[in-house]
Amino acid sequence: MVSFEGRHVFIYCLCSWIYVEAADLDYIESSIKNYFSDTRHHVINNHYKMASRDYIYKEFSSFGLVAEYFEFSLPPVSTKSNFTTVIGMLKGNHFGTAYDKMIAISAHYDTVNTTKETFSSVSKDNYKGDFLAMVYRNPTSDLVLANMFKAKWKEANREHFELESFPLPFEEYNELPKKQQLNYRYFMNSDHANFWDYEVPAIYLTDTFIYRGVMTTCYHKPCDDVSMLLTDDNLKFLCKTADVLTMTINQLSDPFQGTNEASRCNQQTLWIILIYIISTNRIQFL
Repeated sequence: MVSFEGRHVFIYCLCSWIYVEAADLDYIESSIKNYFSDTRHHVINNHYKMASRDYIYKEFSSFGLVAEYFEFSLPPVSTKSNFTTVIGMLKGNHFGTAYDKMIAISAHYDTVNTTKETFSSVSKDNYKGDFLAMVYRNPTSDLVLANMFKAKWKEANREHFELESFPLPFEEYNELPKKQQLNYRYFMNSDHANFWDYEVPAIYLTDTFIYRGVMTTCYHKPCDDVSMLLTDDNLKFLCKTADVLTMTINQLSDPFQGTNEASRCNQQTLWIILIYIISTNRIQFL
């Protein structure tokens, strides 16, 4: 599970790179500006939100994924509206067999109702913004994913974009003393925490959003927009992040015990589920 503020963009673009070696900057920028540059909320500008949803579905299909909508209700958010997850699946050689494995990447394509032109990417306006934070639980199988992603990050280009690791010294957050829970609560605010609750290995990738640069004052506010954050440097940082995700997924699909062949992402033999989760503000649903 990978999570990122502004995730409606960079995870989405991942599916577009199944057949290419690296991210297309022009494609990413045009997608953001044309389909993810305004408020996407079920009360405010629901039409634009649905247009973004349908664009994701169309692009999933055009790149060979099995795409589908999944509708659900969430009464704490709204009793009048249903919500829709967009799922894109790439079946591997071992689909439906005893060796069938799954890699899930989840992201949001909605915004809060006060944010126009939301694109919460890495900002370097006030402070040095050249790193991605990777959060995982050190004493668990998260470490395998973290080490693999870290190795691929070193292999990728654009060395001035750095990766900072944040290993957490616990297995079960709910078993920590209350004081320690307060110390680590920031690291439990996204979708990966739901996987941790069920002992599923997961890493959390974040630009640290509200705690970084202009986002300390602009996060989820009108100034949190593409005019401020969609810089050339940020786009390149975004591309490196998704390129490394692709490399990591390919590595995860290498031969495992009991099989004689690899399942490579660019050969359409790896299960990839890209889940676009509808939520409102800080509500997480998985």
